[in-house]
Amino acid sequence: MAGRRPRPAQLGEIEAKKRVSAGHLLLKAARLLNERATARVRQVAGVEFRTPHTALLPHIDFEGTRLTELAARVGITKQAMGELVAELEEMGFLRRDPDPADARARLVRFTAHGRRALLHGLGVLAEIETELAGEIGSLRMQRLRGDLARLIGALERREAKTRGTEIGSGGGGNDGERTGTRAGPPLRRDTRACQRRRAAVRLDARLHE
Repeated sequence: MAGRRPRPAQLGEIEAKKRVSAGHLLLKAARLLNERATARVRQVAGVEFRTPHTALLPHIDFEGTRLTELAARVGITKQAMGELVAELEEMGFLRRDPDPADARARLVRFTAHGRRALLHGLGVLAEIETELAGEIGSLRMQRLRGDLARLIGALERREAKTRGTEIGSGGGGNDGERTGTRAGPPLRRDTRACQRRRAAVRLDARLHE
């Protein structure tokens, strides 16, 4: 039973649901865009970037983000995230500094070289967006940016609300270490991070996050 091939009708149903799923389309578009941008960065800059590297960068706050929080944002284990961060440290893009809020923790931050590389990568994304606008139309691309900004804002509000509920319930054990937040002030920190990411999205006409 485990090795049975899916029925044609079942495959057809899966493909039909994929075509009408906005979430699936967003994930596929993000994957294709990430692959194209990564390949172009490697070609132009000669940097051994991989798609997991570029997928990680938008999740790093400029004031620094804990490794456990990065792992949670990307959806991988802390060990796997540690390996990715170590690779980017070797390339000179990231560093780990002590967390002033907790001497036992460290924050992952961009180096000066990493910030310059990030700007270069955003420039590559802007080039690709211009090319895509030529295919689908500038007006459609402009509307897409606005719709994505609103969608991200809605998702971040839901995330902040969920986190606030979790903190208020007092559950989850050492949640502060896992998420990089603690009761009270951490929620304000999350809100500031959401505001920064929304501001970055509003600049998507020129850049990208």
